[in-house]
Amino acid sequence: MTLPADRPLTAVARSREVFDFLPWALAIAVGCLVAASVLLIPILTHARRAGRDNQSTITARSLLPLGADPTARVNDRVRDAVVQFDLPRDLRPEQMAALLHDGDPERAIAAALLDLQAAGVIDLDEDDRARVRRDADTSGVSDFQQRLLRIIGGRNTRFAWRDWALGALSQDVASRRWHTGRPDYVSHTPRLYASFAGSIAAIMILFSTNLLLGGYWTYAIALYAAALLLLLLAWAFRYFARKRPNRTATGRALAEQLAGFARAVAATGEERHTDNWDAVRVALGVGDRSLRRLVRNIPTEPPTPPR
Repeated sequence: MTLPADRPLTAVARSREVFDFLPWALAIAVGCLVAASVLLIPILTHARRAGRDNQSTITARSLLPLGADPTARVNDRVRDAVVQFDLPRDLRPEQMAALLHDGDPERAIAAALLDLQAAGVIDLDEDDRARVRRDADTSGVSDFQQRLLRIIGGRNTRFAWRDWALGALSQDVASRRWHTGRPDYVSHTPRLYASFAGSIAAIMILFSTNLLLGGYWTYAIALYAAALLLLLLAWAFRYFARKRPNRTATGRALAEQLAGFARAVAATGEERHTDNWDAVRVALGVGDRSLRRLVRNIPTEPPTPPR
């Protein structure tokens, strides 16, 4: 069907060809609603089932639950965290951050830098700029921290640091069997689907708005309905991505205990006399150090060679 052009808006809006398309527009709108119900229900159901962590058999369910505490921000996926008054085991700060905040490599990097400062390997000035000590003993630092030291010292060859950090943390938790797979891999596909559906929906909204302003309101109704379907699918895939990956029973128990300890620290303001207490607080999400200032130590471009 050829759309008439060069006519006033009111004339086009009341034209016969526009009204003749109204049954089709309503049918398309109803079809999009039906498609949304048919597609969204299984996607969301599968996300809730597949995204649940394996049930923990280590954390006692008889411990006193602590409700939502407005003073603490922990991962919402750990909903039944119990009060925990000590760390569950000897974990490095970046591992704590990965267990509680997977997908947030900035927090893990900040915690690792503070841990290196506590170990006397680096110095942080008043602006949180890092400098590696020449006489520092690096025998006890982790592989993740060794890479950070190479980056700070200008001896790094890769500068997509966020992807590297996320991959390194994900591989670590997967190798320790805290997750059933690498978190950065299992959540990548639904995020890609969400981005694709959202982009197509945005293009359709712009085109349908142009039709609406031109007077073709019945055609715009059909395109708006299709764009709404794509937006709902984008939201469903984002929800699916947030529900993944699955933690194993051990990983779930550690995450619950870390979250419970974070809530207890946030509620009581407890201070421990340990060298890396600032690193632990940042890793748990209850520290007041600026993540942006600490992550600023990681350059995004290779150093300029001397002339």
